[in-house]
Amino acid sequence: MIKQGHRPIDQILECIDTFLVAKTGHSLSYIQKAILWASWQDEPKTYDQIAQENGYSANYIKQGVAPKLWHLLSNACGEKVNKTNFRSVLERRLFSDKGLTTANFLKPRQFVALEVPEGQVPLNSIYYIERSPIESDGCQQIRQPATILRLQGSQQMGKTSLMARILADAQKQNYRTVRLSLNQAESSVFSAIATFLRWLCVNVTRQLKLEPKLDEYWDEAMGSLVSCTLYFQEYLLAQSDRPLVIAIDEVNQVFEYPAIAGDFLALLHSWQEDTKDIPIFSNLRLVLVHSSEGYCWFHTYQSLLTLGLGIQLSPFTREQVYELAKRYGLYLSSQELDQLMRLVGGFPYLVRLMFYEMVKHQVSLKSIVETVATDTGIYGNHLHRHLWRLRQYPDLAVAYQQVLKANDAVELDPIQMVKLHSFGLVRWVRDRVVVSCQLYEAYFRDRMVN
Repeated sequence: MIKQGHRPIDQILECIDTFLVAKTGHSLSYIQKAILWASWQDEPKTYDQIAQENGYSANYIKQGVAPKLWHLLSNACGEKVNKTNFRSVLERRLFSDKGLTTANFLKPRQFVALEVPEGQVPLNSIYYIERSPIESDGCQQIRQPATILRLQGSQQMGKTSLMARILADAQKQNYRTVRLSLNQAESSVFSAIATFLRWLCVNVTRQLKLEPKLDEYWDEAMGSLVSCTLYFQEYLLAQSDRPLVIAIDEVNQVFEYPAIAGDFLALLHSWQEDTKDIPIFSNLRLVLVHSSEGYCWFHTYQSLLTLGLGIQLSPFTREQVYELAKRYGLYLSSQELDQLMRLVGGFPYLVRLMFYEMVKHQVSLKSIVETVATDTGIYGNHLHRHLWRLRQYPDLAVAYQQVLKANDAVELDPIQMVKLHSFGLVRWVRDRVVVSCQLYEAYFRDRMVN
């Protein structure tokens, strides 16, 4: 017997869907699943309640969807099925038909391991949601000669996961690839531009399985920028006719050192402009991954935005959140989906963490939401990081207080609006800003306004 207390409703729905496909060739629609979910409860909901929660008219449910659903189930089960008896019939049928076992029905969800929603989403993960057309655009762009591609967005928006997929596609094209992260560089690496560029060159050389020859190409009289360019031109790029794709994650780390950042950007601009007539440089393609979560280097950062093509990663849409829920084996009613979108604004990390906790602990959205905007809720660490950042920049904290206090969109100093948006704390409404989601509004209003 299937008992709701021992098996999540999403798995029950998947069992029913698999059963129907096997018997009739038809799969359940969204609204059919909504009716089954609401009717399976210990206290079943009425058709009027189901219609209201999912944005349909009651007549459409009563006279259209429901009768067709019960007819479909009747044909599959070989006996009369209706709203009153369907649960008992299905409990009996799902485990009595020859060849239909629990394992058959619970594939693929039951045996797919959960992934902790931190860091990059693995390449083979079912939990990666494509945000078309940015994946295809990125992969196509990197096939163009002398490309510089920038992936930008606030932290935990999916930039590194996208970068990994672009590199994987480049490898399929038989390109040479190198992956670096400035988070791996020690503070001493940023002591001087020469030290930084030599660190960059050594890392690229080692990943290409070549012997470092920096001393043969480095000339103090020419300077580090020219020396680095010659090292790439005459050594690294000269080793193969295959394009070389270098992806640098966390580029924003260099902006904590304005002098080095200025020189590094000057080098990249020279590679973009001054090497157009050097054929071998057409094989060099760069992927720069950055957030704009610093503050003191805002004006230097603008120079980065003039490099190459930028791809801005945005929050998930409602449809993308729904698709991710399905991959976790979760069923959300239309009302719950709207509630989640308002709560976390479609931010990928926040959505993934919510679904992870729901599945891991077998709890409902409602039960998590009750403590979600607290220091001990599932988003506690995430909220603490934002609170700490605001306290590091008092002027931003004051600006955010204005947004929290307002009932409508607020116009602030342009730089402050851009910075708050880069943190993910606000969203644009034309040339003004509002709090990006209910989670931030509830948490920060309690700590910064009241």
